[in-house]
Amino acid sequence: MSDFLKKFSQENYEQTTQKEKLDAHASQTKTVQPEPEQLVDDTLQQSQETKSLINDTDAPMNEADVLVDLEGADEAPTKSLDEYKREDANESKDEEVEIDDGYKARKRKQYLFIGAGVTVALIIGFILFHFMTTVKYPNFVGKPVTEFQQWAKGNSIKAEVTEEYSLVDDTGVIMKQATSEGKRVKKGSTQGLVVSKGADPQQVVPLPDVASMNETEINKWVKDNKMENIKVVQEYSTDVEKGKFIRHEIRDKDVTPETLKRKDTVTIFVSKGAEVFSKDIKVPDFKGKTKADVEAWHKEKKFVSDFVYEEGYDDKLEVGMIISQGTAVDTQVSKDESLTFVVSKGKAIYVPDFSQISMGEFKDNPPTGVNATLKEWYSGYAYGTFLEQSIAPGTNIAGTQDTSVKVYYSIGKPYVGELIGMKENELAAYFYAFRDRGANISYSVSYVKPGGCEPKGTVVGASKYSQYVAMEDHVSLTVSNGNCN
Repeated sequence: MSDFLKKFSQENYEQTTQKEKLDAHASQTKTVQPEPEQLVDDTLQQSQETKSLINDTDAPMNEADVLVDLEGADEAPTKSLDEYKREDANESKDEEVEIDDGYKARKRKQYLFIGAGVTVALIIGFILFHFMTTVKYPNFVGKPVTEFQQWAKGNSIKAEVTEEYSLVDDTGVIMKQATSEGKRVKKGSTQGLVVSKGADPQQVVPLPDVASMNETEINKWVKDNKMENIKVVQEYSTDVEKGKFIRHEIRDKDVTPETLKRKDTVTIFVSKGAEVFSKDIKVPDFKGKTKADVEAWHKEKKFVSDFVYEEGYDDKLEVGMIISQGTAVDTQVSKDESLTFVVSKGKAIYVPDFSQISMGEFKDNPPTGVNATLKEWYSGYAYGTFLEQSIAPGTNIAGTQDTSVKVYYSIGKPYVGELIGMKENELAAYFYAFRDRGANISYSVSYVKPGGCEPKGTVVGASKYSQYVAMEDHVSLTVSNGNCN
């Protein structure tokens, strides 16, 4: 009750009254039905009526009077919320309602915009979904299958490949595609392709008359017929004009040019013309080095010509060492030049001049370094005179088969000694000694009855004995037959 009385203090009373007037004015201008909250406004309206009653009273009212009135008011019957709502609804029927004619049109337009937005969103969503799950199919015809494989890997596309032989497309090139260019295909789908296997290797392709063709014509025929196993090789030639056919080689000996198949291997050689080399190789100094060193340099610099090796003797360089070279050191040469080198055969063995050596010196001090043999020889010259030697002085006999030197010294004219009394069997050796020393002294034997009864086979007579004879002479001998009777 005390709270209620506070409301009627002067200050609170004026504020409450002002609020009630504002609320009452607002309720009259509303264009919509009042809400249940109107109950609060009704209570304020009652308070305003109470204030008017107080203002109309001439006699002043004290707090006691007010208290009595309020207490009486408390005793008045109390209304429920539903009753207030019904009263408020009845009062609102009598109020003037202002209707907005554009409201429904605006609502209708708003609904159309919302519907259109939803439709557009659905269409965009479908398009985005379609583009996210599909991909535009390119044109792969004429391109290598590896290009398709790379594209397919990035788009989860599988390939169904069919292979066919073709003279137009190389191996691995796509000839046809089942899906046309520009069409969108679903990711993860399988696409059909026809891929070239190249030309048929079993097809017979007779070899033309390549001997009458030049290099350009041969290469064109090879390319046009997809003869991948035919190699056209260039080689230098001083006899065949550049670009002309030299020869061909078919690996399989059972295959002829007429039965040649595309799978068969053939090498066709054409001329590069004569090779021209520049002088860009500097010749080193090989003196004192081995022949093997020269050969290694020959191989390293890729010389196309062989080197010439001559042999010579050297007292200091061993066998196989380079004594000299025909081309001076540091000379610039080309790969097609043939260089000459002299290779050591070892130390030389030269035959001495024995005419400067007497027979006595030869016997006392035989010469070293050579295999020399002294030969005593009958001649018209004085004893001990040098006659000749079998190998000329200064001749190098190192490495030759005949290294023995025969040196002839004179022992004067042939002399036939005492033959009487010799045995017949000694005659052959005696006269052979003449022939072995250059005197052609022959002999003959006749048998006689000995006058002094000498034993059989004893020389009892000679035509020449104990005397010098000519270089060619004959001695007749008589020999006892042993018949003394």
